[in-house]
Amino acid sequence: MMIDKTAIIHIELDQLIPLKTDELSLGTAKDLNIYLVLEGKPVLYKRAGIPITEEHIKDLKDNEIDTIYIKKTECKLFIQEIEREIATLLDNKPICLETVKRWIDKIFSLSEAILSVPTKENLKAAQRITKDISEAIENNPEIAYLTAFALKKDIATSIHIANVHALSSGFAYHLGLRKEKLETIVTGSFFHDIGKIKVPDHILKKPGKLTDTEYEMIKKHTTWGYYLLNKMSFRKYAPIALYHHEFLDGTGYPEGLKNGEIPEEAKIVQICDIYEAITGIRPYRDSEPPFSALTTIKENFVIKGKIDKNLYKEFVIYLYKNKT
Repeated sequence: MMIDKTAIIHIELDQLIPLKTDELSLGTAKDLNIYLVLEGKPVLYKRAGIPITEEHIKDLKDNEIDTIYIKKTECKLFIQEIEREIATLLDNKPICLETVKRWIDKIFSLSEAILSVPTKENLKAAQRITKDISEAIENNPEIAYLTAFALKKDIATSIHIANVHALSSGFAYHLGLRKEKLETIVTGSFFHDIGKIKVPDHILKKPGKLTDTEYEMIKKHTTWGYYLLNKMSFRKYAPIALYHHEFLDGTGYPEGLKNGEIPEEAKIVQICDIYEAITGIRPYRDSEPPFSALTTIKENFVIKGKIDKNLYKEFVIYLYKNKT
């Protein structure tokens, strides 16, 4: 394996951000040190100043390495690289399914970075990136109707965020939202679970059913996200973080709002959030295929008066146009 054995490193695991190896592409990560964790200890794999080569990609694949690491202190450089890569992707014409898949891959990586280092500077970078995506969707409507094909499958919170962001962006365009209203959904859906940075990993990744105490802790992510976004002057996205678990019948959280009190933006992100949770991989249950998931949503949420039936109908039409 291509490990830099000459490097003497003094770094702990909690100083690193884990990333999926398949996020690497040829010629990227030039400014970053790349680490592996072998036998529980970080080791330097690639020094800064050297871009990713075909040899690196083959070496990682041959050795079945599925996770690489970067230093949290280099998070800014990593986000800058994501910004450049997404801009290049969105400039490529025509937009195809592979382009949308790569966009969601990059949003997943961006989410990992933001959840690890949620500084105001990094959130501003994420806002710039998602604004560019909003403009790209308006200029290339076909993007909106490819998103459901491009969703990733994984238990990671960052995968869930990337999938909900992609679905919400496409669905909002389908509903006729444009300009600032569309951008609010595109960016707000990326930030919808930002409050989970305060939820302990052992709860977020628990393989079994949560205890009542653990569930109450999870529920706090809505208010934590709201306060974080307000504190960092991202106020227009904060209601999505706060209200995306409210239901029309008042049984949701954190405030038990009812129909007429829940912002439309939160309703749009909510149905995408529910659909992704049902179709995605969770450690405590099997994922459902799209048609089964829509049936589950209808029976458990629409018929019971928890979510808007007209919004549900439009969501079904939207997914049909994705030909899922």
